Amino acid sequence: MTFTLLLNILQVTTSVALVATLIAALRQLRIMKNQLVTTAQWTITQDERNIWQIAIENPALGQRLIAEQFAADNQSNSPCENLLIAMLFNHYEKVFFLYVNGAISEGLWQSWEKYIVHTLSLPSILPCWRSRKHVYWADFVEHFCPLVADAECPDLRCQTP
Repeated sequence: MTFTLLLNILQVTTSVALVATLIAALRQLRIMKNQLVTTAQWTITQDERNIWQIAIENPALGQRLIAEQFAADNQSNSPCENLLIAMLFNHYEKVFFLYVNGAISEGLWQSWEKYIVHTLSLPSILPCWRSRKHVYWADFVEHFCPLVADAECPDLRCQTP
């Protein structure tokens, strides 16, 4: 074996090791980014929950805040019912976020997606979805709007006012 051949083998080995190291580092960075995004979403959700918990524990403040924020969503529901529906939307958005970030399998997601579409297209919930969808993650809304429209069309039970 000549010195040049040995040098070439070492260079190739070094290059392969460097590429493998870079791939591993990039993969680790991607995992850390996904964890950061998930943590940020969780923190935001917890903060929102804490704010509403404070409001609900103070009856006068809670009822006023709920009425101001949720009375117009669907006039046939009480503001408290509309609040509960909005909380359900928050939950669905979180499930979608987890799916998009790979935390929910495709098989499980298919069941969730059908369930969410069914719920969003219910006559008592659809008006809330229409009036509130602008406050949710654009990807979430863009994913579900066409599905909800398709779900409501066959029997025309949920017409746009």
